[in-house]
Amino acid sequence: MSEKLGFKKLSSRCYALNSNEAVLKYISKEKNSIGIIGVNWISDRDDTTNIGFLQSVKILEISNNDTSEAYKPYQAYIARKIYPLWREVYIISKEAYTGLGTGLNAFIASERGQRIVLKFGLVPATMPVRLVELINEDL
Repeated sequence: MSEKLGFKKLSSRCYALNSNEAVLKYISKEKNSIGIIGVNWISDRDDTTNIGFLQSVKILEISNNDTSEAYKPYQAYIARKIYPLWREVYIISKEAYTGLGTGLNAFIASERGQRIVLKFGLVPATMPVRLVELINEDL
């Protein structure tokens, strides 16, 4: 059926692992391998696990079809949708009354909840992301 939709079968050398951590462990050990994980796994500079992985893998820059310029998965590039591998996350509540789920949704949408989203390297829905350019004048 996938070929009817225009998709080709993936190579037998392409496969999924059970977790982001498993992907990072695999690509840190296997030369010439590439893995795709959530950006939050490489964005939290306070998480010692993330820091360890960042020392053993390289974060690649990729380009979209519109430009030859390549981008790393920084929040600002994701927010502006110029980094090509992004997706939106939705919260869907089927709660028929105001309850625990409604409270969770309200917290996530609050300033504090959006700051948590920002801290984990994701793009908050209601807070702006700023680009900072550092210039070394000593060069």
